[in-house]
Amino acid sequence: MFFAFDRDFRKRKPWPGVEQYVVWGKNIMLVYAFIGANMSAPRHNHPHEQLVTIIEGEISFTVGDETKSMKPKDVVIVPSNIMHSAIAGPHGCVTVEIFSPPREEYKTT
Repeated sequence: MFFAFDRDFRKRKPWPGVEQYVVWGKNIMLVYAFIGANMSAPRHNHPHEQLVTIIEGEISFTVGDETKSMKPKDVVIVPSNIMHSAIAGPHGCVTVEIFSPPREEYKTT
C-alpha cells in the first residue's frame, strides 16, 4: 500500500498548536506531528509501544524519570504502559511517531 502526504493521511488536531497526520496498517501506525513552540504533551501512558524521531526543531522528552533534550535524527522508544511527556522547544518541532499496535482513537478522533 502507498500513501501520499497529506492526501491519504488522516488529519487530527488533538489540542491547539499540534497537528497530526496519521496513516496505519494492521499492526503499525505512523504519525507526522507538527508541534508549536513550547507546546507540551502532558504526562501519560498507553499500552502501545511508541518510537519517536525528531525531524526538525528540538523537544525535551521524559520517559519514566529520565529527561533528554532531543534534536533532529535523535530517537526515543517508549515501552508499553510507561509514563512519558514532552515539551517542544522555542521554535516548535516536527516528529515522526510509530505506534504498535495502532491507536484506535487516532483513527476516529
